[in-house]
Amino acid sequence: MKKVLFILIISVFAGSCGTSKKKPKADFMDEYQKRILGNVMGLNRLELSSSFDECGEWGGHNEKFDIYREDKILYAEYTEDIFDCGNPYDENRKIAEKKTIRLNENHEKAIVKYLKSLLDSGLKMELPYHAGTYYQAVMNDSTLILKYHSMGSNWPEYDKLKSELNK
Repeated sequence: MKKVLFILIISVFAGSCGTSKKKPKADFMDEYQKRILGNVMGLNRLELSSSFDECGEWGGHNEKFDIYREDKILYAEYTEDIFDCGNPYDENRKIAEKKTIRLNENHEKAIVKYLKSLLDSGLKMELPYHAGTYYQAVMNDSTLILKYHSMGSNWPEYDKLKSELNK
């Protein structure tokens, strides 16, 4: 009798485990893998930054897109600062513009296109000088670090990205 009761209890537990409606972990991860920027989730952020050279070797203003995901929605926080060429040692930069952009699939595709251009240009990088504009893309977990030093004041690929994200 005890054996029959034991087998019955085991059967009930085994049967109830199979009827669970929880979403498997594999499906949850597959959802992020299907996204264009699926690695940007949780604490992982992608920072696209540029440092300009309007003051020559002293540098210039900085621009940054900090890309993050919140509640499955991708955002970019854009920040642009001001650099005073008359006082290049002043460490106190003022924020010229700061805004948050909700990104869509077209924005994500533009970011991927920019990252590919950054990789290509970084591999062909010219010899660095003290002046020029620096562009970089960095994942905060260091799984991606791309850099490019342009001798020109503006890089058309960055201008395209900035224009697309600000639409």
